[in-house]
Amino acid sequence: MQRKTFLRLCLLLPYLALGVSALITIPFVDSLSFYDNLFLAVLGIFTVSAIVWGPLYTWMAIVLWIWSIGRSEREIRRAYYLSPFILAGAMGVPTIAFSANDSAALFLWNILHRFRLEYLMPNFFPYFSVETPLIILVALLMMGGLSVMIGYVFVGIVFLIERALLKRNYLITDI
Repeated sequence: MQRKTFLRLCLLLPYLALGVSALITIPFVDSLSFYDNLFLAVLGIFTVSAIVWGPLYTWMAIVLWIWSIGRSEREIRRAYYLSPFILAGAMGVPTIAFSANDSAALFLWNILHRFRLEYLMPNFFPYFSVETPLIILVALLMMGGLSVMIGYVFVGIVFLIERALLKRNYLITDI
């Protein structure tokens, strides 16, 4: 198998992990063992969180798949190294959509603060307090941080598998 083909197929690894996670956790949803077992709880959170990360990861995987056509192995590997950060940036979309009013207030406050005009905020948002939209920022940082951590777990797994396949000469590399 060519190394580029392997790297493209590895974009399906999170879906495989989601499928295994769902098969393990779905039988335990109604039982108390789901709440008592840390492993099942983590898998359950991963499965349920796929509602948020699934569409965003699908978008990123399709874009990377199309982008990788005609690219060198080095460029593809570099894009994969950066892909957790791409997904973390995309996590801002559901965060902003969840509370559009607070997101707009935070955006406007940042602009006004840049020009030292934050005293104008009550004219646009009469009940504005700095703490309210900062909740959106904290949620964005938490979702982005988790995306980076989990993303690099998958990237690490892919590159460990790649190293093992290269050692056994199962992958054909470009020269």
